[in-house]
Amino acid sequence: MRGSRVKNIVRELNNEKVDIIRWSSDPKDFVLEALKPAKVKNIVFDPEKKSAQISVDEDQLSLAIGKKGQNARLTSRLTGWEINIDKDTSATTAVEQKVAQAAQTLAGALPITDEQAVVLVKSGFTNLEGLRDADVKDFVDILAVDEAKAREIHEAVHRQEVAQ
Repeated sequence: MRGSRVKNIVRELNNEKVDIIRWSSDPKDFVLEALKPAKVKNIVFDPEKKSAQISVDEDQLSLAIGKKGQNARLTSRLTGWEINIDKDTSATTAVEQKVAQAAQTLAGALPITDEQAVVLVKSGFTNLEGLRDADVKDFVDILAVDEAKAREIHEAVHRQEVAQ
């Protein structure tokens, strides 16, 4: 009734905090249960080494690891598995790949450096169609180039538009 048995145990332990974890014979479920309330993004088990590689979102990392690594250590002791927790970088990597691909396309089509192409992409110009609406002053402001270079880029954008 209303956690009275747990309250009695906590009282016996001098009000030490207690986590109650649902046991499972499946190691994956057991590890996931032990890491709650952290939300696990990905988990990879190596049964030979009895280890688990766990990925969590960056905002869940401190919750999963705990203060001074206490949650990870307790999960490891409880489950008998070596637990390694890292932040999930798959979304960041995918975005970086898309930025690089868009920048490469712009650098190949326009008289700009790879670095300038990355600056354009990060400014929201991910393709030639988007650059169509930009004027010479936009290129001067964004790329920090002189007006002659900006005009050359602007003309190249419009030549590419005609070619397509």
